[in-house]
Amino acid sequence: MELVSESVKTKQAQSFLLSDKQTLAKQLQQYNTTLESLKLRIADSEEQMKVFLAEALKSTQEDRHLAVNLETTRWELADAEKELKWLKSAVFSSEKESEQIQRKMDEVQAKLDSERSERKTLDEEFMELNRKFVEMSSESGEAAIQKLQDEIKDCKAVLKCGVCFDRPKEVVIVKCYHLFCNPCIQRNLEIRHRKCPGCGTAFGQSDVRFVKI
Repeated sequence: MELVSESVKTKQAQSFLLSDKQTLAKQLQQYNTTLESLKLRIADSEEQMKVFLAEALKSTQEDRHLAVNLETTRWELADAEKELKWLKSAVFSSEKESEQIQRKMDEVQAKLDSERSERKTLDEEFMELNRKFVEMSSESGEAAIQKLQDEIKDCKAVLKCGVCFDRPKEVVIVKCYHLFCNPCIQRNLEIRHRKCPGCGTAFGQSDVRFVKI
């Protein structure tokens, strides 16, 4: 009986051991499966890390390249600003020189116009004198003398007062620049008829000036 009991106990123990072994085998298989899964995940993570590191390295290199390009662009911009400043200064100087040249040209043109006007006047006077000379040459001596005397008379008449036609012109009314003899103007002032005999412009004693003709 004892042997049967021992045999039963041994079988039961073997059955328990077999069951524990199977359980442990299943757990071991699960651990192996989990371990393989972890290895795969670690491998994936390592690959991703390598990709991230490569991208980070590439990004760093690109950032360095961009920084170099930015610094180069800054230097080029500074040079361009200096050149622009120099060009503005050159343009300003050129404009000033152009203005000076234009002023000189205007002055030369004004002098040239004045000289042309004077030359034209001289030419006209010369032609008039030449005409008179030709007329005098074609006339007899007495006629020429008479003509000269008439011209002298006309010149003297121009120099005489336009009011009395007797005394020479000796004062000017500065408001209208008409000339008369002093007595005629003083008489107008005394009788309070203070208007120019030539054009009627009102004047006072302070507007009368002596002139030499």
